[in-house]
Amino acid sequence: MKTLRWLTLALCVACLSSTLALGTEDLPTGRYLGSGEWGALDGSSGTYTTSLTITPEQLTITSSWEQEGETRDITYSVTLIPRGAGFFDLADEKGAVIGELACHGQHCTYWLEQEGARVRESLVLGGSKLTKFGSKAIGEYRITWTEKLIAE
Repeated sequence: MKTLRWLTLALCVACLSSTLALGTEDLPTGRYLGSGEWGALDGSSGTYTTSLTITPEQLTITSSWEQEGETRDITYSVTLIPRGAGFFDLADEKGAVIGELACHGQHCTYWLEQEGARVRESLVLGGSKLTKFGSKAIGEYRITWTEKLIAE
C-alpha cells in the first residue's frame, strides 16, 4: 500500500512537471505545405492544396481549390495569446478572443467560433510531417477534412 502511494505521488509530480514545462516552445512552428481532402454532409467532396504557417505569435492557413471552373483561394490568420501550460487564446484581427488552442508535445487541438462558423481542428506532428483533421459547421452546413503537410 505504501508503494502504491509513492508511485501515485511520483506520477502526479511527473504530470505536473510536464504540464508546467509546456509553453510556446511546444508549438510545431514552421511552414508546412500539402494537400487535403474534404467531404460535406450533403455528399459533396473534393481535394485542395494548403499551407500552414505557425509562429509563436500567429497561425496562418492558406488553401486553394477548384470550384465551378475557377480557382478559389482563402487565407486566414489568428493571433496566439499564451495563457501558460500549453494553452493559448485565439484572437481575430480586432483582438477579440474567438477560440482556444491547446498543445501537448507534438499534438495540438483548437476550436474557434466566428461569424456563425464553428471550427474544430487537431494537428499531429511526426518529424517533418504534419497531419491535420477537423470539421466546420455554418448553420446546417457541415464539412470535415484531412490534410497531410510536409515542412518546407
